[in-house]
Amino acid sequence: MAEKFQAWEQSLHAKYGRRIDTLADRRNADWYIRWVDHGALRAPYHNFGKVADGVYRANHPDHARLVAYRDAGISTILNLRGKDRNAFYLYERESCAALGLTLVDHAMEARHAMSAETLLGLLDIFERLQRPFLMHCKSGADRTGIAAALWHLHIEGKPLSFAWGEMSFRYLHIQRSRTGILDLLLYSYGEYIERHGMTPVRSWLQTQYDPQELSARFARFQDGGFRGKP
Repeated sequence: MAEKFQAWEQSLHAKYGRRIDTLADRRNADWYIRWVDHGALRAPYHNFGKVADGVYRANHPDHARLVAYRDAGISTILNLRGKDRNAFYLYERESCAALGLTLVDHAMEARHAMSAETLLGLLDIFERLQRPFLMHCKSGADRTGIAAALWHLHIEGKPLSFAWGEMSFRYLHIQRSRTGILDLLLYSYGEYIERHGMTPVRSWLQTQYDPQELSARFARFQDGGFRGKP
């Protein structure tokens, strides 16, 4: 059943969501974004929050919200969905160009263990991003949450217990789900700190982090998702 649903969803991506060139394309794309990409849910609820001074988080913004963010002083958008050929990205790229916003794309995963290169690449982006900026994924709950946590750890030097606050139901993140693998990543980092003392998150990712080991460990929690504590 799950495979059939995924195949059906992919057919909708291909049929409705990959062109915005003509008026008909845009009508199809708008339908796709509203009902397939859950834009109807994002319209009333933006999942917006302040991470740090000049750093904000939200779910995927539409053009009107990008206008509001620009008018509020935000100059850069960090898109954690990455470059994409689907309409949600085509519209965002178009809007940012029209509004003079800098769009930075970095693809992250919510339900699978990310490579060390992906996570280290995010830290590299953080080091060069100009504030104020806003980061987002689709719902603003999972990829955005782990990115915000890594911002606290890497840039702000906050303790893990503080960073973990970005991974909460306040932002609709549910640990006891497939996205709990993101919590397990932080939990594994915390375990290493307990054994070996304070270690910068970049150093841990470079020398200790193993996505295959993380995936295998998470598989043991599939009865109900990871249930760990910071």
